[in-house]
Amino acid sequence: MPRRTDARMSRHRDTPATIGAMPKIVDHEQRRADIISGLLRVVARDGIDAATTRALAKELGVATGSLWHYFSNFDTLVAEATARVIDLVSTRIAERTTNVRGMAKFDAIMTELLPLDDVTRNEAVIIVNLWGRLSTRTVYFEWVGTIETWWEDLRAAMCEAVEDGELVPETPVEELVQVFAAITHGQQVAHAAIPETPPEAHEAIVRTVLAPWRA
Repeated sequence: MPRRTDARMSRHRDTPATIGAMPKIVDHEQRRADIISGLLRVVARDGIDAATTRALAKELGVATGSLWHYFSNFDTLVAEATARVIDLVSTRIAERTTNVRGMAKFDAIMTELLPLDDVTRNEAVIIVNLWGRLSTRTVYFEWVGTIETWWEDLRAAMCEAVEDGELVPETPVEELVQVFAAITHGQQVAHAAIPETPPEAHEAIVRTVLAPWRA
């Protein structure tokens, strides 16, 4: 008589596709990077209020529960996304200011900080949205020190400009650094609120502040 095949056994028999198969390996860091990128896209497009767990999962095409295998909570994710943007800005500043000094260095720094092109305008929207969530949380202070390096670079550039005769000796460098820091943050907020503001308007403010101190 023909032997009966146990259905339960047949479902678990090895096949050419399963013999020697290895478990799927997930690149943990790449997955974290993908989630951060997804959050940045949602925030830039729809704002922080729309960046819910459900919206982020939909953006990435994954189940909502899978997100929290990589981040302990939403604030941690937001903080790391903010750090990602700050690192990108810092990297570009470092690249643009290599082998330049004085006002050329100053201009290179401000070009990366003001919302002047598609990249920096997009970053302005993201940063304003993310800061609004993080500013009252302890995690905010973990990366805010990185931003101070931007103002240190700006200070160094202006001191070089004084030394090179591009700015007058009486230039109040310390005070102007604080002014330009405020202008940078203010113009990022202005762009987030009024995105149709042309880049020339942001640049004009910087030129106006510097005008009395140019040699």
